[in-house]
Amino acid sequence: MLVLLGFVGAKLCLADTCPEKFGGLLAPENRIELKVLQDLHADLFKEQEAASPELVKVWNETLLRELDAMPLVVRNPKRINGLTEVQLTELFEKVKHHPVADNDFYSKYDPDNVGIGFCFGRAITAHLEALLMGVAKEDIKKLWIVGHMQEDKVAWAHHVTTMVRGADKKWYAIDPNYSAPMPIAEWYRLLQMRYPKEKLQLFATNAKRWSPGGGVNADAIAPATIHDPFYHHFFEDLMQASRDEANSVIEQRRELHSVCSGNSCTVPIQP
Repeated sequence: MLVLLGFVGAKLCLADTCPEKFGGLLAPENRIELKVLQDLHADLFKEQEAASPELVKVWNETLLRELDAMPLVVRNPKRINGLTEVQLTELFEKVKHHPVADNDFYSKYDPDNVGIGFCFGRAITAHLEALLMGVAKEDIKKLWIVGHMQEDKVAWAHHVTTMVRGADKKWYAIDPNYSAPMPIAEWYRLLQMRYPKEKLQLFATNAKRWSPGGGVNADAIAPATIHDPFYHHFFEDLMQASRDEANSVIEQRRELHSVCSGNSCTVPIQP
């Protein structure tokens, strides 16, 4: 279990037992999501706004360190626990050149150039592609960075990537905004360099979380969001592409594992 930060320079304590309050952030109604294995439905925007720059710095360093120190848990031996360097690259390329999420198609889903960004859409794409590759769901998380990020006339309040476990037990960001998968500490460093004057706070959550906002936003993407006209069919197309790819994978497995004798075939289908 990850530790929850106490006062800067103070002793770290367990998230469920730490009695101290740090700037009001540990109040029961406003707990920070540092524990990766559950969502507390906190509003990450409010958490970032309330935290001091000093807290954010120590928080981020601790979170990155504790993530990579998480023990590897194998719950399903049929799934992949830790991608090799080749597999990480394969996953990254699938997301970067996805028939929907590829940045080359961005104008199709933001025709008015309002600055949607779709980092959250690419993170969902990486999650789906990792599952299709056979990665264990315990080895897929989301890493959010919350704070003011200005690019020309467009400003974002957060960025997000899906991260997956490598064979070395470390976590890697699958963010097609960059040229390759990278350790999460490197992902954070690059964003710090890009926005050096901003207070940017990291949060790790389960892979299904839809938004940094609290409440229902902390859950998986809702059907109403998928069909929201604002996204110009991005998520509808993404889900259809995912279904098509899953059907293709099933068919490939069917052909691979089919044992035919004459006109009789036995087809073992893996769950």
